[in-house]
This record gives sequence, structure tokens and C-alpha cells, in this order.
Amino acid sequence: MTIDRIKRSERRYLMQVPVTRALMMELLCDYHRNDGDLAKQYQVPDMQQMWTTVAVQELCKEMQDSQRISFCFGGFLEYTSMEEHKYLALTQVLLNPDSQQHSTKEEILLLDISPSRGLTRLMQASIEDAQLADTLKDFLRKTIAFACDEGQILDLIGKDNIVFSHMSGQWNYVLADALPIAIRPLLREMKNYVENPDKFQLDSRCRLHLLQAINFVRVVNGAAMLLGEKEYLHVIDIPVDILRALRNPLPINNPISMQMHHP
Repeated sequence: MTIDRIKRSERRYLMQVPVTRALMMELLCDYHRNDGDLAKQYQVPDMQQMWTTVAVQELCKEMQDSQRISFCFGGFLEYTSMEEHKYLALTQVLLNPDSQQHSTKEEILLLDISPSRGLTRLMQASIEDAQLADTLKDFLRKTIAFACDEGQILDLIGKDNIVFSHMSGQWNYVLADALPIAIRPLLREMKNYVENPDKFQLDSRCRLHLLQAINFVRVVNGAAMLLGEKEYLHVIDIPVDILRALRNPLPINNPISMQMHHP
């Protein structure tokens, strides 16, 4: 599996789109981990034009399936209230799956904080459906091979990026929008940062890429572990001090480059 093969036919455009104050406040609230009071400190205009990329993709018929299930986990575990010792233990086990210790099903499913509970639904359904379990295993094996070959991740956070559908009479999956916006190989970037922390600044961009890479590895290995697979994604050991730093809010005066001013 290569990047060219997993990308559906699409065109991308760089353009300005109108953004309302209500939408911007939702984004700021999400950025500040649902702290609405902090988000309200920004002076945001009622309407503004913002530059972004817009993708127009080939129609995916599996999106029409009302019974489809997304392989998604919804967000970063670092942004939850999980106790630190549990967070570190679960993370270290899933980033180092060759260790003797294994996580339980209940612990691994704590990774799923998506509103649709996509990862949880897939894992639970695969217990009773052998063909779905085999399809999931095939997806995970190819995902691991892709990550090893390309040094890149798939975007497993959002709903319907990877869709499992039974509309053809048997389970199959479609990578509808699976590549992250960052085209750089995030797993290789993570390795470079961990090996050379003095050469990089843990700014908002580096922090985001580390979170994306760590959560990707943790979820892929956790799903493989639940399915009884022996093949895992192997990455560099992440020091505890980096894991702790990623859980702490980053002090940024103006985290988003827009026409906004922080009082």
C-alpha cells in the first residue's frame, strides 16, 4: 500500500472561505479543551475570510451505507482527564508491544473518545463476526506495512476517514480521506525529534505532529492486540518527560494565526 494507492481521486484548491464568529468560537473552545471562558477572551469579528484548502473527492458509495462503521478514535488521549500513571502505563505498553505486559480490552477502548464510538463498535462487532475480524486484521496489517514503508500515518481521528461497510454482502473497507493534512512523514519526524530534542522547539506545530503520530501508533497497536495479532508497529521509545509535556497545555499567547487579538 502506497500513498498514491490510498488516495481517492481528488482535486485540492487553495481558497478563501467565509468563517462566522460562532464557528470561530467553537474552534477556539475546542483548542482550549472546552474552556469557553478562555475562548471568550479573543476578539473575533462577526465574519471574516480565511485561507484554507478545499478538497473535492470522487464519490464514495460506501458513504451511502447507513450501517457503515468508521475506524476512528475521535481525539488525543493526552487531552483527557485520565490519571497520569494510567496514561503512562497504557501508552508505554502500546508503544512497546513486545513487552511482557499487555493491556486489557477495557483499557484499550479508553483510547476511543469519538462521539460515534467507531473504534469501540468495530472491536465489539468483530467478536461476533469472524469475517469482520479478518477484514480488520487485513486493514491493520496493511496499515502497519504502509507506516513502516512510508514513515507516515493515516488519519484515524475523524469519522468516515476510514469506513467499514457491509453493503456488498461482505465486510470491506474504504480509505475515503485517510491521509493527514501534513504531507511530511510524521513517524520519521517523531523519531528525529526524540533522538535530537535540542535541535527542535516543541512549538504548536511540532506538538501537534507528535500527538498525531503517538496516537496513531497507540490505536493501531491497541486494535491489533485486541484482535490477537502478533504483528505490531515498532517505533522509537518516547521518554516519559516528553509524554508528560504533551499532556500539559502549551503557553501560547496567540495560538491561531488570524485577524484576532488577545487582550
